[in-house]
Amino acid sequence: MGHQHDHPAVDMQRTPHPDQHRHRPGSAAAFRWSVILNCGLSALQLVIGFGFGSLALIGDAVHNLGDVAGLLLGWGAERLSTRPPAGRFTYGFGRSTQLASLANGVLILMASAVVLVEAVERLMAPKPVESVPVLVAAIAGVVVNL
Repeated sequence: MGHQHDHPAVDMQRTPHPDQHRHRPGSAAAFRWSVILNCGLSALQLVIGFGFGSLALIGDAVHNLGDVAGLLLGWGAERLSTRPPAGRFTYGFGRSTQLASLANGVLILMASAVVLVEAVERLMAPKPVESVPVLVAAIAGVVVNL
């Protein structure tokens, strides 16, 4: 005859756990400003870096764009992870944060490879760099990071 198992009902709706993080007031504004300031800083660094031949500024711009990508990937993954299970995603979207971390790591690795190749080429054929524009961009970087 049929063997019956007593299993607790599986709740397909994700219920919030009391220990889940809560957003502080102003955290959305701080996030938005972080993205805006880092994008602006990256644009400034890229313009000055390419315009005046500073590989250090180009590398820092790539680093800052990586920060922006990480922020946006993390934000999107966090939002996605709160969605309830649906369709073929019967376990939900909770692992999207790990996938976003992996994607961010791959992007950083790829950007690092590009900067490394450029640095080796620059070592073989050095180019003069104008210090004043590079200093301005560096100071802007310190201000944004603070």
